[in-house]
Amino acid sequence: MKKTLTPELVAYLHDWLGPRGLAFFRRLRRWTGEVSPVFGMKSNRPIPHPVHLREGMTVRNAMRRSGHCESWTDHDLDDNWADAVTAALDTGEQPMTDPPAAAEVATPPTGDQVVKELCFEGRKEIEKLKDFVGVLRGGHVLKGEIGANVTLAYRHLEDARMRLGKAVQAIDGGESCYPR
Repeated sequence: MKKTLTPELVAYLHDWLGPRGLAFFRRLRRWTGEVSPVFGMKSNRPIPHPVHLREGMTVRNAMRRSGHCESWTDHDLDDNWADAVTAALDTGEQPMTDPPAAAEVATPPTGDQVVKELCFEGRKEIEKLKDFVGVLRGGHVLKGEIGANVTLAYRHLEDARMRLGKAVQAIDGGESCYPR
């Protein structure tokens, strides 16, 4: 059942999402027309990515903690979280000064384009984590299993970053995304 979204709830979500969360959901809305798409359903990918179950659950949990949805049931949260995110996106959003290019309107990005962009963003986030673990590795004498596990964590981050690059390469038909 649709619930009334209070301005306090919308403001809370806007602040809770922050610039990165708002950018993520704006990108989804711009590319797919909604904030809760399911990626991979129209491709040969074996495992779909339902935003409702992953990012949506994080938003629903934040709504539970907000104090603005205390009388809402789990079903109410399921039915209203996307509308609440949409309202938060529209809060304070600057109107576009220039109309979008005709090509941008005529051809929305494909699922592969969305995945490619998310892979690039993931690579940036992994690089930040690598820097953090690198400081831990370089700034302390880590002996035995502690050092081994920190080193493995660093190597796994390197591998994860490389794998996202390989995913982009596969999307691009096997062409490397980096200049030689």
